[in-house]
Amino acid sequence: MFCERKTVFNERMRQGFDNLATLEGIIGHEMLGRGMCLKPEMRTRRSLQSIAWNVIHNSSIMTKAYGLGINAQELARVANSLIVYVLTFLHDRCDGSLGRRQAWKITRVVDIEDSIWNPTYGLKGKLDATVEIESSAGEKFVAPLEFKVGKMDPTNHVGKPDHVAQVQLYFLLMSERYKSNITNGLLYYLKPDTLVESKYERKFLQPLIVARNRIVTSQKILNGEFINLPRAIMNPRICENCEHRLTCSLLIRTRLVESLDEYRNTTEEYLKKGLNHLSKKELEFLKAWFVVITLETELLEKKSNVKTLWTVPEHEREKTGRCITNMGFNSAMDYHTHGYEGVLVSFSRVSLAPEIDFDKLEIQPQDFVVVSTAKDICLTYAFVESICQPSIILRMERVNSQFTANPDSRTIPLMTIDKVQSSSATNAHFGYLQALMADNHSASRLRKYIILREAPLYPSISADSVLAHGPLKKYRRKQREVIVMAIRTDSYLFVQGMTEDVKLNTIVGLISFLMSMKKTVLLATYSGTALDNILMACFNENLSNFIRIGEPKIRNFALLQRSDKTKVSTVENVDQLTTLFDETPIIGTTLMSLKHEVFRVRKFDYLIADEASQVLTTAMFGAMLITQKHVIIGNPEQHPFHSMSTTKAMNVDDNIFTMLATEKNTVIFPSEPSGKI
Repeated sequence: MFCERKTVFNERMRQGFDNLATLEGIIGHEMLGRGMCLKPEMRTRRSLQSIAWNVIHNSSIMTKAYGLGINAQELARVANSLIVYVLTFLHDRCDGSLGRRQAWKITRVVDIEDSIWNPTYGLKGKLDATVEIESSAGEKFVAPLEFKVGKMDPTNHVGKPDHVAQVQLYFLLMSERYKSNITNGLLYYLKPDTLVESKYERKFLQPLIVARNRIVTSQKILNGEFINLPRAIMNPRICENCEHRLTCSLLIRTRLVESLDEYRNTTEEYLKKGLNHLSKKELEFLKAWFVVITLETELLEKKSNVKTLWTVPEHEREKTGRCITNMGFNSAMDYHTHGYEGVLVSFSRVSLAPEIDFDKLEIQPQDFVVVSTAKDICLTYAFVESICQPSIILRMERVNSQFTANPDSRTIPLMTIDKVQSSSATNAHFGYLQALMADNHSASRLRKYIILREAPLYPSISADSVLAHGPLKKYRRKQREVIVMAIRTDSYLFVQGMTEDVKLNTIVGLISFLMSMKKTVLLATYSGTALDNILMACFNENLSNFIRIGEPKIRNFALLQRSDKTKVSTVENVDQLTTLFDETPIIGTTLMSLKHEVFRVRKFDYLIADEASQVLTTAMFGAMLITQKHVIIGNPEQHPFHSMSTTKAMNVDDNIFTMLATEKNTVIFPSEPSGKI
């Protein structure tokens, strides 16, 4: 039974990590894609074993396995179990044979993981492979090939309905891209080696497009409300383990979407079941913040420039400074540095194009961009590596086949590069809010402080117990107070009013004390630059045993060497990676980057959060849930960039300081430069 409401929630709020089946699928897709790119004579078991080894030693795969608690032996078993299936596919389907019970053979791989955005139908997709197929009559066609690694009933020669629907939609996407009617597609199930032929059928596509339009309309937000959210299916078997059950129950219970009368066949007790552990005050908090985050999403979508890729001509987009047109492909070079793998692709402005000043562009190194042509939007995603007139170098996974000239054409395809700002940042806020409301000990403990406003305690400790972990004399009075109060607190401590240099010195001093106490620290900030400054200060004080999650904003060798990508590249297998992540005492991240698997696995003794007043309150919940004690640093006068209007409308506190900080739980540094601190 299909739940359209879950589809909407997946798009708006999904925060889940991969599971074992997903990981197996990723490994299988990689092996199939790489195997298809081999020459026929190289498609041997030994070659596939080499591919399997490389795939499971890829940093991304090892990190996902770490998050799932899979060791090196288990990961190798998953990959090796797929070799026989991949070989069967390559030999029976790709080496010139028509295959068993099939009327087609694959003669050429056109592209792997072809990304297509189609404004005509409002669809976007990433095809596993685009292939040329030949019929028994000798006819050749370009067709989509979709891989499915999961098991399937071998007697089913039609394919699962949702998979068939996926291929049908690819017909529309590819017909626009290749300027011809794509009417044949292939759906391959690796287990148990079943190739399903799918033909274009208007009777299937019409209801799919209608459903697509209905779901898009269902995602529409107006004044902080989902105004057309689909009806919940209320099926006990399906709803019981749904990751969105709490949100769905809340919307029905609080009548944010519909009335209970619409569910007369379902008892109210069933609707309450997902929320029974929450008090009335907690439910009110959940409802208010759900609306706030929805309002935030609405505001961000109005500011997002992704839609302009379809609605604004490229020469008009270029005037904004966030777009460069008329860029021709120069060269591509594989790179492996600091744990990052991919291709560096160089483009240059063609000589006949109108001159623009690259120094005045808003596009900067490390910005996220999409590369398009005048006809095809978003051939691929990329990150800016460097920019120097008249050239720009982009970092991406692979070279797109459309970057280079067609052998039958003398013209060089011209690319457009757009800096894009996503509106999906609020997905994390929904995830953190749901995690705060979960029925477990960590969430219940944090709700006592956040919602029920239980005051923190600061039990007395002896001076000797503090001094045993380091001298305090080198710190000023207020800095010593921060260190001592942070050690004493049973939950949280606020710190405000520090200048930048005093703040760095205080944070490093606190971390030094915590390291001597054998504590673990999660260091989190609003901006990547602030995180890098603190980590550099730690490094300079010989506190170098840390991992920086994400690519550093400051291009410093010491930071690059301690980024998660670089660290993962130094290990030989997932077992060593597990030791690395679990035993490193300091992990640094931005508050909106808690999707890394280390935060799925680890709990920390302390959270030290800087710039905490600059993020929406919900952004703090994710970090606070995985830490025991919290030292929260910021300026209560600094507010989140977007949130003032939304939080005022809902009468809620827009940052963690205005919510919880009091004189008793806050160390305030004097504002006067001459004041003693």
